[in-house]
Amino acid sequence: MADFVQKRVEDMLPELEQMRRVQLFTEKEIKKIIKKTKAFEYKLQRKTKVMADYLKYAQYEISLLSLIRKRRKRLGYHFKKDEIDYPLINRVHRLFRYCEQRFPGTTKVWLMHIEFCKKVHQRGAVGQMFSEMLQIHSSNPGLWILAAKWEFEEENSSDNARSLLQRALRFHPESKKLWLEYFRMELLITDHIRKRREILGIENLDNAPELDDSEDAVLKGKVALVVYKQAVKAMDDVNFCKSFLPICSLFDFSQEHTECIYGDLKEKYSDKEESWDALARRYLPSSKNSAGEKTSDKEVTSTLKMDNDCFSVFETATEELPTQKMWGVYAGAIAELLKQPGQAGVVKERRLQRLLDVFSRAADRELLSEDLFHEWLSLLRQTGQIDKAKDVVQVAVETYPKSTTLWKQRIVLHIHCLDDPSNIETMFNTALQAVPEKESLPLFQLGIEWSLARNPDKVEPLLEMACSLCKEVSVPIKICYLEWAACTGGLDSTRKVYKKLCSQRPLSVEFYEKFVGIENSVPEPSIKRLRRIYEDAVGDFGSHSIDIWMNYIKLELTHPKGDAVNAGKLHWRAKKCLLDHLVDDFISTYVLLQTGHGNKK
Repeated sequence: MADFVQKRVEDMLPELEQMRRVQLFTEKEIKKIIKKTKAFEYKLQRKTKVMADYLKYAQYEISLLSLIRKRRKRLGYHFKKDEIDYPLINRVHRLFRYCEQRFPGTTKVWLMHIEFCKKVHQRGAVGQMFSEMLQIHSSNPGLWILAAKWEFEEENSSDNARSLLQRALRFHPESKKLWLEYFRMELLITDHIRKRREILGIENLDNAPELDDSEDAVLKGKVALVVYKQAVKAMDDVNFCKSFLPICSLFDFSQEHTECIYGDLKEKYSDKEESWDALARRYLPSSKNSAGEKTSDKEVTSTLKMDNDCFSVFETATEELPTQKMWGVYAGAIAELLKQPGQAGVVKERRLQRLLDVFSRAADRELLSEDLFHEWLSLLRQTGQIDKAKDVVQVAVETYPKSTTLWKQRIVLHIHCLDDPSNIETMFNTALQAVPEKESLPLFQLGIEWSLARNPDKVEPLLEMACSLCKEVSVPIKICYLEWAACTGGLDSTRKVYKKLCSQRPLSVEFYEKFVGIENSVPEPSIKRLRRIYEDAVGDFGSHSIDIWMNYIKLELTHPKGDAVNAGKLHWRAKKCLLDHLVDDFISTYVLLQTGHGNKK
């Protein structure tokens, strides 16, 4: 091993001598470089090869090369590169090669090598590296795209880029990313040719020199059209078909491509809501063109016309495809338009009325989703149509009787309108019967808040009722019960509630922590009571809660009547009680507490 390392160091001596002679590095720095190099070389000679050793060595050499360049610039010395820089560069290549041969499945190594080639301006090596990498990683579409991008953007070779993407598609015929990138690249090729002809003064195709069929096809973007047709033939998916539209919008000559895509959406995917959405939105301006305030009469008229064209398509869609999703897409499009800044008053009013009308008609056909009911109610409240909102929320709970959020909205709406308390109570009871028990917690929380304000005598019966239900409701309500008891009955009443609730499982860690907090609120909290609470807590949750044990230990360490000996006993009990995978975390937390880094309450 030592012989190999010595050989490597001796191979470096000529370049190190040159560095010293031209004063790029001092004698002391040269010795440090040799020492560091030996350390890296010894790591590479180990029987068990580790990829990180190669990469750290390569990174060190790259950093050294960067330092050499900075010192050359500072000294104004740009000679002897063949004797100093290039051997260093070759050594980095050698390290990457070794790493690629031993760990060929790691793309990170290949990409780091490629980036290094770019950094040292060895462009020819980049193409070769991509070729070798793709032989091993042909199953990664992203690498094919990266290679094609290099050929097209850096090497200006559209033929090589096209060839790479075509090979990639033979490996991955169902890769949407590859098809979209290929389509974009063909449009870019056409765009470059057209701009070049424009610079040369050949703007009109009629005045252009005679072109063969292939050149004419490329110039008119026919190749990209063929790519698109092959793509949708390979994958019959409406969203994939739509994904070509944003690419077309980047080029001013792609009208034919856009029309072809919209034609396919209408003919092949008339049974898909996404298709109708795209067909309708084509009449709307893009976001970059719609920004800004447009209040002149001409602009308002133009906006209203575009809206009408868009809504007309949606109306046709709801007739041919009367589904809940279709109505949702229609309403969503109008809601997006309403959120645009700088709308003229008449435009906003028309859109608002259209949206309310869409909500109403969808509800009449029982095709309005629960989420859209929420949006409808929110819109009605914003516009001050409270009576209409009451009617709508009644229809909503009749359509979705098991929806907790809709029932809650209905009750809140009637509370804000100061309706008769008996009617609200009846509505609350009806909601509890309709909603699944596991989802009724928000209703109980609302009922408790309302009862506290209107009729405090009914709070405790409501809390007791909730505590008798499933754990999803009872566990958080028991914490509310303790809080209510502490606020209304004092500490003695809270202790009675705690004792009663302890017999009603399940409980939670938060329940015990809440009661500990209440006990600690008195000027001189009883250590005996606090210990009993923590004993109850560790009895229920001692096997999987580190916090319970740590808080119990902190009590013994911080309370005036606490006992440090008990803290040590608790540490031993916790290690025996906790699950195996939690013991190490507990020990680490305990050590932090012992060294003064734990949070003390």
